[in-house]
Amino acid sequence: MAVTATVVAVPARAEGPVPAGYRVVAQERLEAGVHHLTLRGEQPGQNVHVARLAPGVANRLRPVLSSDVLTGPSSGPETTSSMCARARCVVAVNGDFTGPGGALVGSMISAGELVATPGIPHVQLSLDAAGRGTIGEGLDFRVQVGSPGGQAVSAFRVNRPLIGDSVNLYSRRWGPSTLTDTATTEVVLQLDSDQVLPRGTTQIRGATLRSGGNSLIGPGQVVLSGRGAGAQAVAAFAQSAAQRGGSLLVQTAATQSTGASPHLLDNGRPGYPVADPDPFVQGRHPRTMVGITAAGETLLVTVDGRQSGSAGLTLAEATNLMAGLGAVDAVNLDGGGSTTFVTGGTVRNQPSDGGQRRVVSALVLVPPGQAAPTPAGPPAAPRTAPTDPASLLPDLVNALLQPILNLLGGQPQPVR
Repeated sequence: MAVTATVVAVPARAEGPVPAGYRVVAQERLEAGVHHLTLRGEQPGQNVHVARLAPGVANRLRPVLSSDVLTGPSSGPETTSSMCARARCVVAVNGDFTGPGGALVGSMISAGELVATPGIPHVQLSLDAAGRGTIGEGLDFRVQVGSPGGQAVSAFRVNRPLIGDSVNLYSRRWGPSTLTDTATTEVVLQLDSDQVLPRGTTQIRGATLRSGGNSLIGPGQVVLSGRGAGAQAVAAFAQSAAQRGGSLLVQTAATQSTGASPHLLDNGRPGYPVADPDPFVQGRHPRTMVGITAAGETLLVTVDGRQSGSAGLTLAEATNLMAGLGAVDAVNLDGGGSTTFVTGGTVRNQPSDGGQRRVVSALVLVPPGQAAPTPAGPPAAPRTAPTDPASLLPDLVNALLQPILNLLGGQPQPVR
């Protein structure tokens, strides 16, 4: 696929390039360095919302976790506008994909806190402290406990189900307890910090060894969990830490990170198999995307779909749109009925479900000086297993129906 980035002339007041085939319907300045453009495309019709963030503004982008917790009675999906309101956001879009059981698919780092490591191999949109964005596979992290004279123990996953004979670390962001099975050995660590999971090196003030799994996670605590060989390592560390003390090390290359897929633009070229016949790739759907321009701007973009006035985009068309907006790197977030664009607490697009879908995360731009979102209250509805039907069913139905609707509507075949 050849990515076309042709730009048409637009009135001088427009902020940044406008892709060929689109026109500016409205624009507004949300704050210094943040502009919202509403674009209209034709043949077929498309409604597009773009937030263009000037260089340096993206250091205030934050991934926000729905309900602030991954498991337990207080967990559950949340609307993008609700997460935006908690963060008093300037602008927000929906975030990562929702996996089985309502789980967060990719990694998340929010305001420096490692919320979760990857659930499955996944693309990550990551930002450093200055807001400079990168897009790539996986997450660069290191989580380790150690004590003087003892052997360090590394955690392979954070706030994910324990798999095999390995070691996990759980913080209160996971939930009220670890949910591990009875074959698990755990050490409850009391940290010298009131943060959920502090970054850098933190001293351990207490270490309590437990067997039987499912340990409670209290304030200021994290839990190291192991099974098999991992259980032996956890027990040895607990004994050493009880005698000589210890420390927890948490290192991440990124300050903010959210999962996404696929990598649309990689240094100006498509970063995914463009000929993949999957309906997700070749069908027209609502899309949510993030792009990074050569000038260092960050773009938050949504395209409505599955509607008479807005057909949605194939991945190839979405890639061309991002290139036309000036992006050299871009990534696709969750889309379909999840696609939502919010400014100042108001939903500006037309979600294809007819209303907002509850989602697992959002990507929000917080005001200057805003440290963290207001904690969430109880969710409007619990997650269900294996997935939230409100999240799964519309996309399955539309994936089957969209090619027929395109044909009946006389829309051109997807670009291949």
